Amino acid sequence: MPHAFDWLQLTSEDLNRSSSYAANSARDNLAASFTNYEDYLRALQMHADIAEITHKQVARFS
Repeated sequence: MPHAFDWLQLTSEDLNRSSSYAANSARDNLAASFTNYEDYLRALQMHADIAEITHKQVARFS
């Protein structure tokens, strides 16, 4: 019998979790090389897209 918090489905995010941890570690190492937080954020070269959630994104969002 499953427990209340058991998750019976694996998402692509679940399968890529170790890669995510490695990327977080790399960002931490990069952050340590900066004294200015704004310079660090620029170095990440992040971009954001803001849009409504599609049907395919519902599982990840929730």
